[in-house]
Amino acid sequence: MPFIKIRNTNIEIRNSEEIENFSGMTLEQKSAFFDKMKERDKAIEFVENLIFFLHEKNDFKNMEILLKTLTRLKANGNVNLHLTNLVINYV
Repeated sequence: MPFIKIRNTNIEIRNSEEIENFSGMTLEQKSAFFDKMKERDKAIEFVENLIFFLHEKNDFKNMEILLKTLTRLKANGNVNLHLTNLVINYV
């Protein structure tokens, strides 16, 4: 598992209720949730907030796939493809 260093500990997590709900969704619900997310900036913001949220909860089991998804989204990868990959691999 890669080492994660968060420099700013005063990060404000946006849409924390939405992120908490995401963690409890079924595979189909997660897929439907991401189907509505078409904008790269919104997808990047959501994944970043999910990373920060899980980091605060000391839940690191999905960090590798989240970090790969974030990196690929920032590298101009296909938004739908990488969010679908995230859903499939998210435990």
